[in-house]
Amino acid sequence: MLNYSRDFKFFVSDLLALTLLSLLALCMGAAYGDDEFDSTTLSEAWIWDDPSEECEWNLTEVSGWLQIICAPGEHDVWDSRGPGPMMLVKAPEGDYSVETHLKISVFPGDSYAGLVVIGAEGLGNPDFIGPWGLWRLEVGPKVNWSFAVAGGANEAFSRPSALPDEAYLKLAKVGDDWECYYKEKEGDDWELVGTGNMDIGEEHYVGFSVGNWNGAPEVKAELEYFRSPEIGAIFPVESAGKLCASWGRIKVSAARRQQ
Repeated sequence: MLNYSRDFKFFVSDLLALTLLSLLALCMGAAYGDDEFDSTTLSEAWIWDDPSEECEWNLTEVSGWLQIICAPGEHDVWDSRGPGPMMLVKAPEGDYSVETHLKISVFPGDSYAGLVVIGAEGLGNPDFIGPWGLWRLEVGPKVNWSFAVAGGANEAFSRPSALPDEAYLKLAKVGDDWECYYKEKEGDDWELVGTGNMDIGEEHYVGFSVGNWNGAPEVKAELEYFRSPEIGAIFPVESAGKLCASWGRIKVSAARRQQ
């Protein structure tokens, strides 16, 4: 004789277990991957570095995006770190990669936005002469890799940008090599534009840089996400974390009812 009550309990228990495992995998993946900038507060892992004290950032002007506003004037990273704004996190040891999707909503002449890596001594120091590297979208429009080890900045390589004010950028550290990738749309394959070589030192930072030169007007750049398998676990996962906690409580409650 079939015991429908017992079989139903087993079915419910198995279903809850499978659902919980799926949600845990989702949450672990989210915690591992990126900062989506979908909160009203910025993770404490980020460092706002603005030597000029003229620039600003927000998470409210464009919902789901980090906006960095560079004041008019001279905020370029070139022969030195300069006064321009950067949003940075400490880079991990060894190889890693970072990527983002950026838009420049106010894009005057002689300005840029992109990914930056910079030696630890460059934080807050506009006279720092390197090492630093920039993989950025700039007026042209073009994407280019520029760097300096001890002064004397160089533009190593570039390519035209398909869109004048938007790009997907990825930067991968492989030893002392820096692989620079670009794509036009989310579903496109990454294109390796070039590989630069630069010893960044043991301690350095990585993140976003927005700037201008030749007295250019204000620049507004929006960053949709910061994605890095090696760095991402330092960012909190608010919505996914709450989801995990809720399903954990449901599973415990169901188990108690079956006892």
